[in-house]
Amino acid sequence: MASPPQQNEKYRVVLRMRGMFPNDLAGYEAHRLRKGGDISHVDRGRSHLNKTFIGKDTWAAEALEWIQEIRLQNFLDEVTALRKRKRKKDAERRLAEGPKDPWRATRHGPLREIILTANSAYFDDEMAEFFGENREAEFQACAENWLRKEFKGDIIHARVDRDETAFHVHAVLLPIERVEMTRTNKKTGETKVIAVRHMLQPSKHDLIKDYEQAQDSAGAAFSVVNLQRGERRAAAIRHARAAGQPLPKRRYYARTSEWRAEQELKLEAQKAELNEREEALDRRDGRLDTRDAALAVREAEIDSIHAAIEGVESGALTFDASGDVPRLEATAPEEKLAPETARLMQRLMASPKGAKRATTLVGRLFGALKRRTRADAEQAMSRDIAEIRKARDMLQGFVSRLSGKVATSGKTTLKGLARSLMALRRHETPDHGEEYPPDRD
Repeated sequence: MASPPQQNEKYRVVLRMRGMFPNDLAGYEAHRLRKGGDISHVDRGRSHLNKTFIGKDTWAAEALEWIQEIRLQNFLDEVTALRKRKRKKDAERRLAEGPKDPWRATRHGPLREIILTANSAYFDDEMAEFFGENREAEFQACAENWLRKEFKGDIIHARVDRDETAFHVHAVLLPIERVEMTRTNKKTGETKVIAVRHMLQPSKHDLIKDYEQAQDSAGAAFSVVNLQRGERRAAAIRHARAAGQPLPKRRYYARTSEWRAEQELKLEAQKAELNEREEALDRRDGRLDTRDAALAVREAEIDSIHAAIEGVESGALTFDASGDVPRLEATAPEEKLAPETARLMQRLMASPKGAKRATTLVGRLFGALKRRTRADAEQAMSRDIAEIRKARDMLQGFVSRLSGKVATSGKTTLKGLARSLMALRRHETPDHGEEYPPDRD
């Protein structure tokens, strides 16, 4: 039931999407069950009102099992296809490499978390309740219809949370795509399917490929519950860039640990500003004789910290710990720096003291990311070892029932798996001083 005309205030539907890796699911479930993560803002007295409306309670464990089965099946199919085509060396190489993740390398991950909500005032509207509206139920129904229509059966979990500031929907997308590997005969031009792989491929969905299209789609779907499309920030940024105007500030959604590190950086800037104001008051009252040059140094220090904040939030600056002294640097090569990034670097380096303080705090932010990368790498290594062992055990059962050339081929495969397993075991636990490579891009 739509709101009466006098209460027809247009709120915006909020749609956010965040990339996830399979290893993130355990932490996601711990937070869903309010057993882990940052739950300081959660009203535990209302957690029993959170409800799942797509997927079982065991959805995360089942998703990990599907992914493991896909990884192993792709591996066995690839080795079998190479042997059928008599590409012995390639088959041996693949056996030595072991199973691979069924997705292309990406810093975002092959899964997506989808969040849908609106301003809390939209759900708390007393007049809407007076006129018989149940905005939470209507929003949930609209969200479920939109998720099922746009993403079909790839939504493996969706729930509503009622124990935080505003009512909102969480959903998880597991985009499994059947990919055909083909080969074309140069003489006849005939194309033949030589193998089939199953991959986790978010781009199979148009709304994942085009974020603005996703916002348009959500705006149209939620218009029936008196909500409109989110702010057109991407279009505003393009227009400002074309007109040579200052760019609107990008929205930046961070993980809790990253957000806290950035808040600490902002607090440092606020502290520096407060100290400067106190010094200015003391100077005005005649209690402090500070020269103008000293004041200029202080202002440069404050501006340097502000430049670091702006650069990290926009993605223009990153943290480099590869040298003897950690430093903040531009993400783009020097010869390709955008004008606004060049100005940020000038502001940052104008005060060596401010740059040092900002670098220390940003280092804590990137340290949190690094620790997460290390844990992910160790989990991936253990997972690969377990899957190769599983493939070996499966093949042992097959080989025991075979004879002749087929049995010989199976035993060769087993040897290759054993070599892969031993190679992984040798590198299973890196030294604590060893650096893991950065997230795949």
